Amino acid sequence: MRIIITGAAGTLGSALCRHYCKDHEVIAVDINETELHYLSLDYPISPIVEDICNAQFWESQHADVVINCAAMKHVSTCEVNPFRALEVNAHALLHMDGDWKLLQISTDKAVYPVNAYGFTKYIGEQIALDYGSVIRLVNIHYSNGCAELIWAEAARKGEPIVIRGENTRRHYITERRAVREIASAVGQNLYPGRTFHLQDPPCYKMTDIAQKIMDEHGQTTIEYAPLMPGEKEVEDLSYPDGWESGFDYWAYIDEAFDAVYDRDRDLFDNLMRKYAPRKDV
Repeated sequence: MRIIITGAAGTLGSALCRHYCKDHEVIAVDINETELHYLSLDYPISPIVEDICNAQFWESQHADVVINCAAMKHVSTCEVNPFRALEVNAHALLHMDGDWKLLQISTDKAVYPVNAYGFTKYIGEQIALDYGSVIRLVNIHYSNGCAELIWAEAARKGEPIVIRGENTRRHYITERRAVREIASAVGQNLYPGRTFHLQDPPCYKMTDIAQKIMDEHGQTTIEYAPLMPGEKEVEDLSYPDGWESGFDYWAYIDEAFDAVYDRDRDLFDNLMRKYAPRKDV
C-alpha cells in the first residue's frame, strides 16, 4: 500500500511513518527539511519537502491512502496568523480530493470552536468529509511544543510553572494510542462523511499534570495566569447532529481575519459561505 503522510516531521506524523514504513511504501511530506532528513536517515521513507497548500503538488501524486497530519496547531500562533491557519488547516484540504482514501486528523478544539485554530480545523473537517473521513483526536502527551515539555524545562531550571486557568482540564492520550486509533481507522472502510471518535480519552486537571512533572524533573512553584484569548477551561469531544452554536462565527471572522481579508477575498468568502456552521448568514 502506498501511503502519503503529511506533517511527517511532527510528533504524530513521524510516529505514523515509523509504524507504516515496515510493511508499506511511505511518502513523507513536510516543509521541515531538517527533521524530514533525519527521519529519512533512520527509516525507509520517501521524503518530500512540500507545502500541502500547493495544488500542483497534489495533482502529481497518486496513493492508496492520504493521512493528513499537517496543521498549524498552536492556539496563540493561529490567533495572530489566522489566514495562514485557514490556508493550512482548511483550504489545503480542497486539493486533497484525489484517487485515494483520505483520513483527516482533527482535534477536540474543532468542537464548538472559539479560536482561529479550532475554527479552521472545523472548516477543514467539513471540507474533508465531502470526499474523505475524519478522526478527531485530543492532546498527545509530550508532543512538540506542548505544555508538558515547556513545564518540564521550567522545572529543571527551577523556574515557575505557569498554568493558564486554575480549573483548566485537558484530554490527553499517548502517542502509541494515537497511532493505534489512526491505524484502526485506516484499516476500516474510509468513506466520505465518516467521522471517527475516541472512546473516553482521559481528562486531566492541568494542575495535576504540573505536579507530576515537578515530581519527575524538580520541585518549583506553580503560578496561575488568565486563559489566553481563544482558550477554554475544558474542551468538548463531540457535538450532536444539526448543532447550532451560540458563537457568532461571522462576527469572529470580521474581527480576526480583517487584516488579511483582502488577500484573497473570493476564496475566503467561498470557503466561509460553504462550510461555516451558520450557513444562512
